[in-house]
Amino acid sequence: MPDIWDSIIIGAGPAGLTAGIYLSRLGFKVLILDAGKAGGRLRSAGLIENYPGFPEGIEGSTLADRFVEHARRFKADIREYEEVTALQLDTSPKIIATRRGSIYQGYTIILAIGAPRRTYSIDGEERLLGRGVSYCAVCDGPLYYGRDVAILGSGIEAIEDAQLLSRFASRVYILASKPSRELREAKFQDNVKVYEDVEVEGIIGGDRVESVRFRYMDRVIDLPVSAVFIALGVLPPSKLLRSTSIELTPEGFIKVDSKCNTRVEGVYAAGDCVGLGFQIAIAVGQAATAALSALEYLRKLKG
Repeated sequence: MPDIWDSIIIGAGPAGLTAGIYLSRLGFKVLILDAGKAGGRLRSAGLIENYPGFPEGIEGSTLADRFVEHARRFKADIREYEEVTALQLDTSPKIIATRRGSIYQGYTIILAIGAPRRTYSIDGEERLLGRGVSYCAVCDGPLYYGRDVAILGSGIEAIEDAQLLSRFASRVYILASKPSRELREAKFQDNVKVYEDVEVEGIIGGDRVESVRFRYMDRVIDLPVSAVFIALGVLPPSKLLRSTSIELTPEGFIKVDSKCNTRVEGVYAAGDCVGLGFQIAIAVGQAATAALSALEYLRKLKG
C-alpha cells in the first residue's frame, strides 16, 4: 500500500513552504510538490524591503533559500520539478497525479499554486526581471525614489500603480497600447504623463533597466527610465482545478473562507491563488491559517 501523507502541499512558494513549516514542525508527514524550483517567483525578485524582520532588505533569492531551508529543517519533503497534472479531491485519502507518472495520496491538500502575472512578452522583459523590471509597484516602487519610471498597461492596475508611484518617483510614464476611458478620466499628479496607442518594442539595459523603446505617432522613442512596471494583471489558476469541485470566485481565483477552507472538506488554499493582496506577507499569513485548519481536520480524523 502506498504511503499516505498527512498533508500534500501543491506549490513551493512562500505560502506552500510556510504551510509545510507549520505542519512538519508539529510532527506531521508533509509532501511539497512544485513544477519548478522551490521558492517560486520569489527567486526572481530583487531587493525586498517590506518583509518584516529584514530592516536592511533582503534579496528575493536569499529569502527563498531561507524558506526552503526552514521547511527542510523540520523534515518537510520538497520535490522540485514535479508538476501536478490531476487531482481527485472528493475521496479520502485524496489522490494527486504528476507529470512524472507518480501518484500520491494525502489526508489533506493545501493549494498554494500561485497566480502567474500576465507578461508583455517583449525583448528585455525576462532578462531584466528583478533588475528594474517589476510586476509589483507596491513591492518595488519605493526602490526608485526620485527616479523616472514607466508603466506598461492601460487598465485599473496601471492607473493605481501610477497614482502610487507618483508619490516618490520623479516622473511616471504610462505607456498604453490602446486608448482607455479609465485613463482619460483618472486623476494624476503633475509628474505623470500618459502615452496612448503606443507599441512597446523592448526594454533596454545592460545589468539594469536603462530605457524603454516604443513606437508613438510614427516615431520610435527611447525613453530613459530606471524601472519598468508591467501592469497587466494576473492569470487566475483555474486550469488545474477545472475537473474538481473547488469553487472559484467570479475572477477565477480559489474561493476560501476566513480559515482558508475551500468548499471541499480537507482542502485549503493560500497565497496568490486566492486573489488577495499578492504580497509575501499576506501569503505567509494565509498559509499559517490554512495549516492550522488542516491541523484541526487531522486531529479529528486521526484522533
